[in-house]
Amino acid sequence: MSQDKSNKEDSLLKKVRELGKSAEKTGQKVHNLTGLDSDGLAAIKNISGFFNRVSARIKHAAEISQYVWNEYLTPVANVVNPIVGWTAGKLKSAFMWAAFERENGRFKRDAEGDLLFSGKRLSKVMAGAAAGTSLLFVGASAAYYHGTQFKETVYVTGKQEIDTGELYQFTGCTSLPCSTETDNGKYYQIESSPFFPSLWYPEEAVYANVPQQNAACDIEGYGVYFRSLRWLHRGADFYQNIDKVSCRPYTEKEIVQAVGSGVVMNSTQQTQQMATPFPSPP
Repeated sequence: MSQDKSNKEDSLLKKVRELGKSAEKTGQKVHNLTGLDSDGLAAIKNISGFFNRVSARIKHAAEISQYVWNEYLTPVANVVNPIVGWTAGKLKSAFMWAAFERENGRFKRDAEGDLLFSGKRLSKVMAGAAAGTSLLFVGASAAYYHGTQFKETVYVTGKQEIDTGELYQFTGCTSLPCSTETDNGKYYQIESSPFFPSLWYPEEAVYANVPQQNAACDIEGYGVYFRSLRWLHRGADFYQNIDKVSCRPYTEKEIVQAVGSGVVMNSTQQTQQMATPFPSPP
């Protein structure tokens, strides 16, 4: 029994030695063919593994992209594609109407049956379209200007220059005291207006007349404002525009409402007060 077991172990050892010799011969053949030693072969193996991992990740990304397309983008495309197709068709029809000669409501063709292109007709149509668009813009701007006029008193809390000579902003509160609890803060915009009926320079007309703080200003301007949609106004930089302003110092009553103590201090005075040491106890 023990002899049979010994014979089996010998045969296994013999196979292991044969496999080892075979591997050595294979390695020697690869070395002879490529001139690489074991370190070089290991480097090739590492490079091969790297490319295999990259390939697997690309495959995984492709599978995710396919899933996103099928589950989310395809439904959107089913809605958008007809709209895009309809719009493209209308644009094509408009271009053909503008660029090719017509007679009695039909396109004119040459002897070979091709449509007759007319650069003169296209130029006239484009000039008319540009003029119409400009008039529409000016009309809409004037309607917006006159239709959204407003007046209010604002207590200024600060101002800043965004684009010299073109765009400025200032902040303030529509009541006193300024407080997050009363939620009465607002942004206002001072912007050059290149369209009818207002053409003026904001820096001289408005911005220079707005104090940095501690002032009450009667303002006039245009624009819509929804307090519940302040996140939209801020995200789109879409604020009410100011074109007239008249400012004055706080009245005694407004001072009391503003700070409750009857004293209005600017930032320098506040800093000096904070730096003043407390009196030592007796």
